[in-house]
Amino acid sequence: MNQPRWLVEITGDKFHLEDLPAFFPDGDMYVVLEGERYYIVGSALEVAADHAEVRALALARLEIFAGAMKLLFGHYKTPILAGTYREHSDGRRDAFASGMVAELTIFSKVRANLDGATGPTQAQALATASMQNKALTIAMILWADEARTWPRLYRILDEIEEGLGNTVSNLDLCSGNQRERFMRSANCPSVAGLDARHSAGNKIPPTKPMTLVEATKFMQGVMLKALSSIGSRGADG
Repeated sequence: MNQPRWLVEITGDKFHLEDLPAFFPDGDMYVVLEGERYYIVGSALEVAADHAEVRALALARLEIFAGAMKLLFGHYKTPILAGTYREHSDGRRDAFASGMVAELTIFSKVRANLDGATGPTQAQALATASMQNKALTIAMILWADEARTWPRLYRILDEIEEGLGNTVSNLDLCSGNQRERFMRSANCPSVAGLDARHSAGNKIPPTKPMTLVEATKFMQGVMLKALSSIGSRGADG
């Protein structure tokens, strides 16, 4: 007999779903493949008061998972939540939708055996590091969004520096010149256009302005280094 558990199904492009169980194989919330369906499960869902809270917890973590995948691979389309289920010890599942519950006659397959796991995957380490404080969590959620605009990238930089308590250049996550070039490009209307953070005024563009594509890659690199450094400190004790 299995322990009762919550499951939240996730759907989307199969190409973007199929690696999730390998990148998030365990922990307090993780992804499993059962049959042809993908689910978020884990002990963190078991403390929820009801299925609505389960769904909210799963959605918040899915954004973190997607942010980690986008940091590693660049383009990654965030999956969406589908059904929410409560599985009983005998394998029966109750399905929840729009505040209603309906008993299903389906049964779960044998659950994956995670024995022999050697430690967190890189994606898990990034996700865990991003949950160290509110600012870093916000940065990861913003990164998970499809939007790539100058204001959004600048906001991510602000959140990272707030979360780390210092500038990314002082922490050697990039050079001072790189940070300055990014900030001046984002601030200057002749570079960022209508997305510039300031009016034309006396904002002088850098000698070599960043393009939005370059700025995105810059921020991706800064986030990877920032979150990896947090993970390394945690691993060291």
